Amino acid sequence: MKLYRKQQGSRQGQQEQDETAYRIAKKIVAGQKRVASFLNKKASGLPRWVLLSAFLSCFLSTGAYCIYLLVRALN
Repeated sequence: MKLYRKQQGSRQGQQEQDETAYRIAKKIVAGQKRVASFLNKKASGLPRWVLLSAFLSCFLSTGAYCIYLLVRALN
C-alpha cells in the first residue's frame, strides 16, 4: 500500500513543477513582449530599405552558419 502513497506524492510534486514552469513561462513571455515592443518603437521610424537589408543580413548570416555547422558535422 505504500505504492499508492508514493504516487499521490508524485502527483503533488508534478503539480508543483507544472505551476513553477507556468510561472517561469509567464515571466519569459512578458519579457519577450517588452523587448518586442521596445524594438517595434525603435524600428518604426526607420526606412523600409534599412529594415529589409537588416532582415536579409540576419537571414543570410544565420543560413551561412547553419550550412557551416552541417558541413562541419559531415566531415
